[in-house]
Amino acid sequence: MKQKVELEQSYNAVNQELLDYRYAIDQVMSVTIASPTQKILYVNDMFCETSGYSRAEILEEGYRLVQTDHHPPEFYEGMGKTVSMGQVWRGEILNKSKSGKTRWSHLTIIPFRNSEGEIYQHLTFEKDISLEKKAEELNRQYVHELKNKNKELQEFSYIASHDLQEPLRTITNYSGLFSKMYKSTLDKQGVEILQFIESAATRMQTLIHDILDYSRIGKEKEKTEIDTKSIVTQVIEDLSALINETNAKIKVGNLPTVHGAETEIRIVFQNLINNAIKFRKIDKTPSIEIGYQEEKTNHKFSIIDNGIGIAPQYKDKIFQIFQRLHKQSEYTGTGIGLAHCKKIIERHKGEIWFEPNDQQGTTFYFTIKKKQV
Repeated sequence: MKQKVELEQSYNAVNQELLDYRYAIDQVMSVTIASPTQKILYVNDMFCETSGYSRAEILEEGYRLVQTDHHPPEFYEGMGKTVSMGQVWRGEILNKSKSGKTRWSHLTIIPFRNSEGEIYQHLTFEKDISLEKKAEELNRQYVHELKNKNKELQEFSYIASHDLQEPLRTITNYSGLFSKMYKSTLDKQGVEILQFIESAATRMQTLIHDILDYSRIGKEKEKTEIDTKSIVTQVIEDLSALINETNAKIKVGNLPTVHGAETEIRIVFQNLINNAIKFRKIDKTPSIEIGYQEEKTNHKFSIIDNGIGIAPQYKDKIFQIFQRLHKQSEYTGTGIGLAHCKKIIERHKGEIWFEPNDQQGTTFYFTIKKKQV
């Protein structure tokens, strides 16, 4: 008698556990059980709710009630063939409800065999993925729009490099020729006007060149292992005239090999080192220190200077294209250099920012994500 009670208790516990599992599954997906001939033997409440059909209608009419013409006959034939071979079928399907509204679902069809090895029923789980499909479609639209924007940018780059530069070259050439031929006959005001024209044309050419450089960032598709110490050495050599002119002192620490686009990383170091020299205090010799700190997932670089410093409120503005904190007469440039740096560093999955330092100057930091092994 005691054994019978224990068996009943064990049976009830297992049965309750199965009911709990069934309840949990019923809350998240539609479930059907069908015979090998596709006659539906069981359908849960969620299937009825999402399809709009009653349980009686579904058991009577079967899956044809929810099927659409979206999939060709071969699709259903392949599904049936897979399951008839005793294999689990997984895939996406477009079904419809009683109202005619369609919905995308992910199906998992599991065949069950009896003791003789024959398939006697199929268990089907159906999960509504309409929201995921909508997100995919929106993503495709965004990608399409982005491609169109990139195409427009390429067209603009072509115009800037050809149609805009040609008249500027003409202005520069003729103003230079005019200055050479008639400068001696002009009064002071005339000479100043001519110099203004030449200066404006030169600045415009520089601006167009910088815009083209900005648009080309990301075109260097291939990333390789690059020695940043060697890159910094090359940049210092390229800036030797400015360094000698200002007596700048540059200290370079131990720098690593990183995975990246060599030309783009060179642009970052060149802009930051050039800025550290350019924005110097009048009464101080520029002192610059280039350092490195290894992090778990990033390479972290620092460029420390003793220059004029940057107010904290400009932490975002200075990385925006064409943003300048000083007048053209004070410091030359187009205000695009740090925008270049930001775009390049973000392409390398890193960050760039600045902080004031103990020398009352500025320390620029940037990170480059380590290559995943």
